[in-house]
Amino acid sequence: MRKLCVTCIIVFIQILIPVEPVTGTLRFTQVFFRHGERTPDKAFGLYNEIFPQLWPEGLGELTQSGKRQTYDLGRFLRNRYGGFISNSYNSEDITNWSSAKDRTIKSSMMCMLGLFNGSQETAVKTKMDATISYTPIPIKTIPKEKDVFLSLDGICPRRDELADQTNVDNFRNFCTSNSQIIEYLYNHTGQEFLKDPLADAAKTFKDIIPTFDTVLILYESNIFVEDWINSEFMQASIPKIRTYQFNVFKRRTERPESLRLQAGPLVDLITQNFKDYNIGLITQKMISYSGHDKSLYNLMTSIGIYDPQFENLPPYASALFMELHQNPAQIEPVIEFWYRNETSRQPYRLISSKCGNPCTLSSLVDATSEFANINFDEECKAKGSTQN
Repeated sequence: MRKLCVTCIIVFIQILIPVEPVTGTLRFTQVFFRHGERTPDKAFGLYNEIFPQLWPEGLGELTQSGKRQTYDLGRFLRNRYGGFISNSYNSEDITNWSSAKDRTIKSSMMCMLGLFNGSQETAVKTKMDATISYTPIPIKTIPKEKDVFLSLDGICPRRDELADQTNVDNFRNFCTSNSQIIEYLYNHTGQEFLKDPLADAAKTFKDIIPTFDTVLILYESNIFVEDWINSEFMQASIPKIRTYQFNVFKRRTERPESLRLQAGPLVDLITQNFKDYNIGLITQKMISYSGHDKSLYNLMTSIGIYDPQFENLPPYASALFMELHQNPAQIEPVIEFWYRNETSRQPYRLISSKCGNPCTLSSLVDATSEFANINFDEECKAKGSTQN
């Protein structure tokens, strides 16, 4: 009890600590954040029947809690960049990108509402009907089939081929070591592919990911319509399922070729934006990206700032701040990385194992050179493919 009370006091104190605004040397920032809490992408059993009551938003959509999380992120951005980004939206200050998923688009919209909330009422009262309390802020998207930056839904046979090679073995090992979990889920969800998952492991490992996602969402949201989801056995199994889900992404990044295809386009884009700002081709102060856990994890891994101790994918509404600072006493600008993965604490600075400290712009360019100049169409051809 004493330990719990101390923890509560610490968290309370962290909440009260004001966000320190970034001032002075900041010139340009890129912010990549994961969408807020979402509903499951699939349902099964009784949950399938009552899904509309549990989640009226629909499959894979942003929840009310997710809207609040990303709105709060926007308020955090206002506090951090209050002296840097103007109070009212100006297209010359900021550009916002999102994957084509509804949940990421809505997350970006809520984040921008939080960032510019202080100007909303004034804008409405002076220019529009007083009953309207929202000023729309544009969110740019990339078509799903072409998105190799924010969602990895863009077509890339070689990337998928490498992921399959890695994940089939990972899946076989999980099923062999955790046959009781597989059997338990089969008995309670009735999904036929779980009856003999290794009969077609190449297909089943893809089917089980959304099943595990749903189980984790139900458990973490305390939605226990059926007792089995909160049984002692399931409570003991949840950490193993989380670890498996994390390893699915982690092992995809362990082979250089796979990491290049998974993260290369995004890393190259972000690095190029820093270079372009430095030579005056970009004049805006901020670019935001609303994406997914896998994209954020791949990005952090690629630039050497993902801390192995996390052993979890980035949580909902977590954000990476990549800031270009120019100190008059320094010849070259420096890039700083800050990570916010908890709403109750300040972001903490991450030091790149590839770029060093300080991470100068030229050092970042050198550290990410393996991801530059990707001929995506050519490199994405499946091995032995005869595609033109």
